[in-house]
Amino acid sequence: MTAQLIEFATHNWLLVGAFFFVLTLLIINLLQDTGGGLSPQQAVQLFNKEDALAVDVRSEAEYRNGHILDAVHLPVGDVRSGHGKLGKNLARPLIVYCESGPRASIAAKDLKRAGFEKVFRLQGGLAAWRNENLPVQSGK
Repeated sequence: MTAQLIEFATHNWLLVGAFFFVLTLLIINLLQDTGGGLSPQQAVQLFNKEDALAVDVRSEAEYRNGHILDAVHLPVGDVRSGHGKLGKNLARPLIVYCESGPRASIAAKDLKRAGFEKVFRLQGGLAAWRNENLPVQSGK
């Protein structure tokens, strides 16, 4: 079996190399993750117990269409320059979300770099929040 594996690797070195390259990138991405994601139910508990602040990183139109109650709107493109909009909430837990997750991951990493201590992503974003029938408000 080992001989077959070695033979495969030598005949398909490009494929094996690409596999290990992608595997390395995945491991690096996992290690650089920001403090983990929260399920909608875990987020509700954090809102209730620790006065967490919701940070919506979607576009203005998406935000107006519906957002978590009392969420601060800070589009993902403005996080690096506009995190001052969050005031002096460095120690307050922040729950960052977008529609489904990717933009929130980027924003959460930027907020961590800016000095915010407790930054969490909402797993599944606002879509998961709505699927749990949790409250959403429209408008500003």
